[in-house]
Amino acid sequence: EKEGEEVNTQVDERLGRMWMYLGGRGIVCDRQMAAMSVVANMNWTISKSADSDEVGDVMREVFRFHADDPLSPMWSLPTALGNRADIEEIEVGLREKGKPTTSAFPSSLDEAKGAFDDAVWLGRDYERAVFYPFSMASAFYFRRKLFAPSLFFAVEAVYAVCTHYSYSKHDDEMRKEVEEMMENVGKIAKLTLPSQVATGEEERKEDSE
Repeated sequence: EKEGEEVNTQVDERLGRMWMYLGGRGIVCDRQMAAMSVVANMNWTISKSADSDEVGDVMREVFRFHADDPLSPMWSLPTALGNRADIEEIEVGLREKGKPTTSAFPSSLDEAKGAFDDAVWLGRDYERAVFYPFSMASAFYFRRKLFAPSLFFAVEAVYAVCTHYSYSKHDDEMRKEVEEMMENVGKIAKLTLPSQVATGEEERKEDSE
């Protein structure tokens, strides 16, 4: 219902620091971009452990239809590219677990990784004001146990939040994303620090000898 309304950050400085308004860096959309944005932001989650296959199928096919068109509005929307990557990885995960998928053109892990990379590069073009591509890429690499890039993108996401936003009641979803990333960072520390500490102790022993 706010379509077409002006976001006047000069009148209300708080609007320029809200995630809802992308920190004053909102994406100006034409009709095609607006339609793509609606598809990109469809929520296919039913519960914490279940997704809607039907909604996911619609989103996947729309994204794939647009992927070969360099002029598609999808390439101007970081969230669309991020969700495209997320859906591709979900399908890869289902296949890895031996579960059936409904897509006629199965995803590959390289396709999912490439899609996340596309989303991150576009997110940088928008000065990281759209931070979801970075949090999603961080989660993707964490799930794949590639901890260095996971930490790298987590830092980019947190940097975006600290640079552009002041927390408000409208920013609850952003807070949840950041909390989830910090949980993953803690898990990475637990998985990697012991080996690093052990290596350091061995080096000190060698030096003393």
